[in-house]
Amino acid sequence: MIKTLQKKFIVTAMIAITVLLVVLLGVINVVNIWATSQETDRMLGFISHTHTEQKGQPPDRYTERRGIWDHTFSKDDIMSAVYFTVEFDNYGEIDSVDVTRISSVTESDARELAIEGYNKKETGNIGKFRYTRIPPDYVRGTVYIFMDISSNYISLVRIVVLSLVVGII
Repeated sequence: MIKTLQKKFIVTAMIAITVLLVVLLGVINVVNIWATSQETDRMLGFISHTHTEQKGQPPDRYTERRGIWDHTFSKDDIMSAVYFTVEFDNYGEIDSVDVTRISSVTESDARELAIEGYNKKETGNIGKFRYTRIPPDYVRGTVYIFMDISSNYISLVRIVVLSLVVGII
């Protein structure tokens, strides 16, 4: 009888620890994914601000207030961002394409992605790019900014795999 009770206690303790680890690692990964997505959106906001307000010249500092996730971007942050812009005129035709900040995308690739983004919502993902739209109220036409987020995906997958390995060990 004591052996049976002892086995039940051990099984219950193991299940409790397993559930605790799964919940803890799950929460850490979900918060990491959310925070990375927020950081990407803030960087797109910074690039949008730079594009509309400064005519391409980043300000010395840019802070977007979001509670405990405040982050001040510097000129170095925008200089390290990998992105391209596509501007549409008021008739929905592509007016200009700027791929000088990215080497993996040609002008024709940028045009195709921009047309795909033009037919979708204001902000979203297309392949390895996160995009946002600057409405025509602020610039001559509608501008789409596409930022390469493939390095974010690699980091997120790395964290998930490491937490799985740590959880198994």
